[in-house]
Amino acid sequence: AMLKYSIPYKIIGGIKFYQRKEIKDMLAYLRLIYNFADILSLERVINEPRRGIGKSTITKWVELAKESGVNCIEWGLKISNPEYSGQFLISNEFSIPKLKLDVIAKFCEFIKRMKEASEKIPLTDYMEKVFKESGYEKFLLDGTEEGEIRNENARELFTVAKKYDEFAGGHALTMFLEEVALVSEVDNVDQSKEALHLMTLHSAKGLEFKIVFIVGLEEGILPHSRSLLAESEMEEERRLMYVGVTRAKEKVYMLFT
Repeated sequence: AMLKYSIPYKIIGGIKFYQRKEIKDMLAYLRLIYNFADILSLERVINEPRRGIGKSTITKWVELAKESGVNCIEWGLKISNPEYSGQFLISNEFSIPKLKLDVIAKFCEFIKRMKEASEKIPLTDYMEKVFKESGYEKFLLDGTEEGEIRNENARELFTVAKKYDEFAGGHALTMFLEEVALVSEVDNVDQSKEALHLMTLHSAKGLEFKIVFIVGLEEGILPHSRSLLAESEMEEERRLMYVGVTRAKEKVYMLFT
């Protein structure tokens, strides 16, 4: 909601949205698709999920692309073409094993295919396509609770991007990436700006604010579902609620849906 309405916020004891690894990974995919020459994004996503392309291979890849006068993605597309492949394998110093070349070519074909798709479908549908076909969704959903949370975070990025669905595909991606760059820059530079503070009830202990909002006052959230079967746990939920209410100097808003 803070992102949607451009409200400055700080997370106390947590990680801001655009600083989360899964968000950085997804944005790196989108930036690389948008700009084939973005080496930083390439280095970030080539092994997310793991593809067996290490730092040494990436270095050789970059050097060979420079020698050939093209960017890394264009180079990867050409090596899969028998007409061109021989000319890229002439340097022993920068030679890459055939198995890794196949992986590089396959990855570059994927990036090219996603570039073409970005012009044809709404932005959120396109991001879903990248998320799934890159293998990143499957990588996140590893059967752990943490993986499920990271998957939900990544999907929240689609919600942020939804306002651009009304624009033409390629233009929508450009606008979205520009917005993200602007928001990230503000997050990094303007640390003194007044902002809404977001925190758990535990983190709020000992603090006071003029106005407090306690959200999610619904059975299963507060009180938490794990507390419903034990009186001692329910008593702890009551204490937490007391902590929340007494953080407010003037007003407290208690919200539920």
